[in-house]
Amino acid sequence: MRETNYYHIKRFGTLEPFSMIIAGDRYYVITSPEDTRPFFADVKAMTTDGFLDRALLAFGCAPERLHTLWQRNTPTKVNPKGKNLIHLTQDLFKHDLVPGPTLNVLLERYQGALDELLSWDRLVGAYPSLVSTQTEAISLYDICADFIANANQIVLFDRALLAIDPDMAVEMRTFTDELWKLVHRSRLVDTTEVTRILRQYSSAFKSYLQLPPEARPNETPVIRTLLETYAELGIHEDDRAAMLVMICWAGDANAYKAAYWVLAYILYDPQLREIIRQETAPAVGPDGKLDWPYLAKRCPRLSSIYHEVLRLTKRDVIVRQVVRDTALAGKRLRKDSIAVIPTCQLHDNPDTYGADAASFNPDRFLKQPGLAQTTFFPYGGGRHYCPGRYFVEMEIYGLVALMLNRYEMDLAWAAPFPRRDESLVTLGISRPVPGDDLHVTLNWKEGNKN
Repeated sequence: MRETNYYHIKRFGTLEPFSMIIAGDRYYVITSPEDTRPFFADVKAMTTDGFLDRALLAFGCAPERLHTLWQRNTPTKVNPKGKNLIHLTQDLFKHDLVPGPTLNVLLERYQGALDELLSWDRLVGAYPSLVSTQTEAISLYDICADFIANANQIVLFDRALLAIDPDMAVEMRTFTDELWKLVHRSRLVDTTEVTRILRQYSSAFKSYLQLPPEARPNETPVIRTLLETYAELGIHEDDRAAMLVMICWAGDANAYKAAYWVLAYILYDPQLREIIRQETAPAVGPDGKLDWPYLAKRCPRLSSIYHEVLRLTKRDVIVRQVVRDTALAGKRLRKDSIAVIPTCQLHDNPDTYGADAASFNPDRFLKQPGLAQTTFFPYGGGRHYCPGRYFVEMEIYGLVALMLNRYEMDLAWAAPFPRRDESLVTLGISRPVPGDDLHVTLNWKEGNKN
């Protein structure tokens, strides 16, 4: 059996919290499932604010103005409790991205992006065609990154952003791979490339912000509300652009990698591919329109695969800043330190997921749906679940359903299954090892209308 990170920790004979010093900071590492509940519950002693500061600085917010983003504001209709801008932003996204009318609007916008980006005319323009109904071999990683990055821009922002910088999506993969260099700065790390891309993105959003509202009428309501709030509070132009880059990246970074791994596992097993094609087929109308409630409620095998992919590929850590002395599992955690949960330790745990925890099992969550309610934290935990989790799940289900039912999608040639890259510091889902990929061909199905 392949050893996981869990087994390396277990060799020490305990899953008790332990501490280490990294670059002068003390980290407390939480690895036991039993310790996760108090970790998330102690919201007074352990907060996300310190990590958010680091992220805001990484995306380009000025240190001398950081306090303006955290100061309480005068209550308004949009912000009745007068929260600071950071917490208000979190609230706005939580409101708009939970199941309900506002999420339905976003899914309709996403349907439009699907229709455009997955049309045959667009695909053969982006990827050279060998014959009239079949593409040449296409990198699955390329097509997922290209599609998700462009789709999310179309969903969130007005198309004026694409007109300002048509190549924003092209750089997203490199930016995501290298962003850790800006979050965990060191004189030993070369930040030239990631800084160049950040400047490109910041410049595009500054130009977007300079447009009058009537020149960007189709941005989603949550973005419109945020931009109006930035103006009302007098937030500096550079900080506005930095926060929009952060929002844009957050929508793309994990979604395209999750889509890649889901499709990779499905396509690698012809029997599984046919099972998922048949399961999702009733959700795809003759005109390509998707039945979102059907995808959400009546595709249990696809749901199981999606959750299993998150379990195996989400290899980052959940971070909290310890802002006052506290205790956890009988250990004292001191103020001004950092507490972390490496999610891979929990997701690799055979006591929770069984003896085959190191392997992909497409039916794991189908047979035991309660596993998704245990120590399963691909979206964070406690008060700070990722607000976009419902949209991303539907985004990937919709992509899978259309790709399998609109096209004959096959592996172009036999290849080893891609390995996840554990050598790279990740802020979410792991990428495949560079050079590992699956290549696919798309055959146009007769009877499709676009």
